[in-house]
Amino acid sequence: MAETKGARMPGRCTLIEHDADVPMRDGVILRADMWRPDDEVPHPTIVFRTPYGKAGCLRLDTLSPADCAAAGNAAVVQDVRGRFSSVGEWRPLHWDHEGLDTVEWTAAQAWCDGNVGIAGTSYLTWDREAAGLRLRMGELR
Repeated sequence: MAETKGARMPGRCTLIEHDADVPMRDGVILRADMWRPDDEVPHPTIVFRTPYGKAGCLRLDTLSPADCAAAGNAAVVQDVRGRFSSVGEWRPLHWDHEGLDTVEWTAAQAWCDGNVGIAGTSYLTWDREAAGLRLRMGELR
């Protein structure tokens, strides 16, 4: 996993870690970039899961990973199964437990304070809703 020091925000520097392996319950590895303030403090984290490539989240007209880090949060930007740097077979508009597995993985990281949100528009909204339904069904606190 490569690390990059991002652009300096007023009073803070952003650490970007590229292509972290995020294991799914079926053994498939999905890859994610993490954006976070460059400090040792755990932060609330926003998850973005996308079939458009992780770099595409940098151009969102709404919330972006850079916005998250600038506000003192972390962000996880993940390529969905079978797209770009993630392995497996891509099945459009088909979600198993990938969103939930990603939220659980994120919450367990040392740089996350256990508070995880999910954001996105377009396909990312459908993915967010699928994970949210599983959360409401009691599969995650």
